[in-house]
Amino acid sequence: MTLKPGDQAPDFELQWITGDGEGGGSEEVSELRSLKSLVKDGPALLAFVKEGCPTCEYSLPLVERIRENYPKSGASIVAIAQESMFTALKMAKDWKIQMPILLDQNPYGVSEEYGIHFVPTFFYVGEDGRIRDIVESFAREELKAINEKIAHLSGLDPIPFFSAEEDVPPFRPG
Repeated sequence: MTLKPGDQAPDFELQWITGDGEGGGSEEVSELRSLKSLVKDGPALLAFVKEGCPTCEYSLPLVERIRENYPKSGASIVAIAQESMFTALKMAKDWKIQMPILLDQNPYGVSEEYGIHFVPTFFYVGEDGRIRDIVESFAREELKAINEKIAHLSGLDPIPFFSAEEDVPPFRPG
């Protein structure tokens, strides 16, 4: 199934882990979380990623900045890792990620439902559960547009999630 903007996003229930990103032992595994619970108070940005993907390693810390810039937006910004819990926690530590991580472990049922062929792939899902935007790989302008939408939810002007000095490319394939 190929999903496109306007389609209903498939619901899911995945194990949710949080960590301090430092491997300091404060990792926590919690109950299953569903898409419905993520969009309950606002839209959700789902970042499908995998350890060992250089473009994921590049882009997820930038998406983390969007999450940090708008803590009161109501938007849920989460990584969906095609990994085991151990590998996902290691990934969070290595990439210095604080955002919640949902585990889509082998055989990657949720990734299959979303039609993920490569990572990273980002889905911006509205409160109604409909897909608003899909970004495959790292696409600077498309992620900037999502940043602006999340800023609008917060009633703020968009806060850049990268600086001009960072030389962020317009596109980086996954």
